[in-house]
Amino acid sequence: MGLEEKYDEVQKLIDIGKEKGYLLYDEVSDLLSDNFPGGREVDDLLAELDTAGVEILEEPKADFEKKVE
Repeated sequence: MGLEEKYDEVQKLIDIGKEKGYLLYDEVSDLLSDNFPGGREVDDLLAELDTAGVEILEEPKADFEKKVE
């Protein structure tokens, strides 16, 4: 996967996260497992998601909120 494709995938993931307000660990993991460089790039991705106000959850938000109640 080229740098441009990686950036496109990251941007799509961020856009989805902004729309829903969260991402699932599995969604982030899928991106990271596709030959995504480790270390600093992962930190940058997580920081970007945090800055965008995107939470990373284990389960979809509706299920998550039900369990909290």
